[in-house]
Order: sequence, then C-alpha cells, then structure tokens
Amino acid sequence: MLMIEDKDSPGIQAIYEACYTLYSDQPTPPQVTALQKFWLGGPDPLDFISMYENNGFKNNANNDFESSCAHWHYITYGLSDLYGDARLHDQSSSDGPSGFGFELTFRLKRSNEIKAPLWPAMLLQSLARYLFRSQAKFAPGDHIPWGRPLEDTTNCSKEDEEFSKCNSRITNMLIAPDAQIQRVYSKHGYIDFFQVVGICDEEMQLARRWSGIEMIAAMRKRVETGGSLLVTDMRRGESLNDLEGNFHKNEGSNLSGVTTEVSWGRWGSLEEIIDVVGEEEYVPIKNVQQFPQTPFYGINISPGTLELLHPHFLENIHLKISKDAGEIMFSAITDRLKFQRHFTFLHCRSDMAVTLVTENITGTFVSEDKPYGFRGAWLQILVNKELIMEMERDFANLKKIETNTLPLYFRYSKFKLLISVHLSDSLDLDKYPLDNEDIIP
Repeated sequence: MLMIEDKDSPGIQAIYEACYTLYSDQPTPPQVTALQKFWLGGPDPLDFISMYENNGFKNNANNDFESSCAHWHYITYGLSDLYGDARLHDQSSSDGPSGFGFELTFRLKRSNEIKAPLWPAMLLQSLARYLFRSQAKFAPGDHIPWGRPLEDTTNCSKEDEEFSKCNSRITNMLIAPDAQIQRVYSKHGYIDFFQVVGICDEEMQLARRWSGIEMIAAMRKRVETGGSLLVTDMRRGESLNDLEGNFHKNEGSNLSGVTTEVSWGRWGSLEEIIDVVGEEEYVPIKNVQQFPQTPFYGINISPGTLELLHPHFLENIHLKISKDAGEIMFSAITDRLKFQRHFTFLHCRSDMAVTLVTENITGTFVSEDKPYGFRGAWLQILVNKELIMEMERDFANLKKIETNTLPLYFRYSKFKLLISVHLSDSLDLDKYPLDNEDIIP
C-alpha cells in the first residue's frame, strides 16, 4: 500500500492524489510492486503499478466523443522522480519535468474477470526498461512497433492465451494523453500521464504515413476503437480503416520524423559492399563491423549551440538503418519527400538525427553541389527527384523481406549514396569519428 503521508516521497504523493481525485472510492487499489527496486539493482524500473476499476464513459448530447466501456486502468510510478534524492533521476527544479516528465497508463477492456490481468503491468515494465536504457522520451502521437500480441501469455488464462496466440490483431502501440488524469506537480517538477493504446498493424502503418495525433482524435470518436478513453480491446477485429474507409489523406503525411536506430559515415571503397540491391555484380565484403559515426556521437548539444556549429560536408555517405526504419523510409519518400517535405530519423539512444530534405525546403545547409552535410550530430541528406524515384522503387517491398536476408544494401552510385538495412540488434553502436580527410572543406 502506498504511504502518501511519507514526506520523503513527494512524487508518490503527487501521483497518488491525482489518482485519488479520479478514484476516491478505491483508496487502496491492487498494485504490482517491484520485488527488488531498480535503484537497488532490480530489473524493473517501475516501483509500483496501480490497477483501478473504471466504469467507462457514457456519451451525451453535449460532446463529440463516443462512450467507452468498463475497463481496468493501470497507472505507473517510477518514470517520474518519486523521491527527489537522485537515487534514480537527476534532481530537477520544480518548474521542469520530474524525471522523464511523465508516467504511463493503460486501459484494458474488462470481460468477466474479477481481478485485473497482470500482463499490462508487465508490458508497462518492458516499456519503462526501454526508456531507461535508451533515455528516449515518449510524446503523444508516438507509435511503438511491438510485432506480437501485447499480452504476456505467461500471465494469461488458458482461454486468453489461446486467443492471443491465434487471433489478436493488437500488436503495436500508440501514445496518447490520458483523458482523465491531467498534469500534476510535485516539488521536483511536473508529471504528465501518457496512455499506451493498443493498435493493429494497419493502424500502425496509418500512424506512420499520416499522423499519430490525428489518429488519436479519430479513435476517440469510435466506440469500436476505444471511445473517448481509448480503451484497448485485445479482441477487436476491425481497424480504423475498416470502420472509416480510406482514412489516409491525399495531401501527404503530417508525420515529420520518428525515433529509431540509425547511424552514418563515409562510404568507403566498393570492396566493402556485398549483396547490393539492384546491382548485377557483387564483390566480397571486408569489414562491415567498423562503421564511421558522427564526430559528436553521444554528446548533448542544445539547439542554440547547434546553430553556432559550422556545417561540414561529405563527398559520399553511408546511411545505416534498422529494418523498422527501412520500412518507414518508404512512407518518408512517398508521403513526405514527394510533397517537398522533410523527414527526420532520430536515433533512440543518442542525440544523432538524420534529416532527408528536397531542393525546395528552406532553412537547410545542404545544396545540389554539397548534398551531404552535418552540423554537430545532425546530418542532412538532399534527395532530388531522380533519387526519390529510385529510392521509392527499392524500398517499396522492404516489409516483405525476411529478416534472415539482412543486411541489405541499396547502392546509388550516381549520387555517391549507400543505404544499408540491418537487424536492430546487429547495429554496432561503438563507433569511431570521421577522419578530417573525409570532410570537404
């Protein structure tokens, strides 16, 4: 049980009071608690996960939102600074974010169970481990590829386990603001509440190609997709596209970037390349493991400082991305670059970013004469119309490629550009900086 009178835990008290405002009839909710705290060497970053019964939301004539069904509401403790003593988070001021600046919530449709299922708590712990490991941050509209039903079947009933293995379409997640818990403040900063929403593969592609924020608004208006409270139904069969028809807008995507795994460096000699997509002749590979990285890899640079850095240019470039980023690349080309809009791949474990731009985009430091330039940890790649057409052709069917065929190499010799696609866990993050001789004066 949470002891909110503990004066040494202002973060816990702030979250508890926010929950109590919503659930005053449930002052001592069931909780999943880490057996060994993360700050004592345990594997689970979240100290607690509270589980509440929610009777749902009934629509009326005064709002545009659909009803939401009865469900279980899970709320985490641990992504924000619970204690304020630097045991897990750097100490911060009262007007800034507390820890990560948010906690996660999840809403699961209730069936006939008496107790809240435990698998959502395990899912939230997994997401928390990712956040602590990568130091990334979630924001509303972010989408999370999961690749399998969200249930941890080791904690499911036999009936739910069989359903999960065979039928559940809910295999990915979207981040949304929690509709019932607003930002709260402790003396160590503010805490937002971001809800994890289960979505299917079709909706995942829609979020990538269109806009996660717009998807959230649309899903709130359909009871089938969770209603106003975005309740996840693991047995949902229809996607948003099934319900709404052609939901993707023709004017291109509003999604300007994603967080993923990406690195870059100078494209070396042709002897370094094998299995190049679209080329008839292949040559043996020599040393794939060593891959040059930006000189400012892993260094925090503020936007103001970044503006002061002088841009440097490269004659050629090797862009190295994960398979997930490769699948997103097709959407970036067809829904952003073809509409003269930029797209950014932000590295999930560093400050590095790669932005693809076209000739008509203003505010860039690259040009037709110098299409590859970097400023600090930020790389820009200019993609002209001819290169857009070639990349669209090559990346169109990447989703169908089996992972055991990776890595794949897309070589655009005319443009002195190489793009390689790898398994996420094979991307080598121990990089060395570019040599000065690689840089164009």
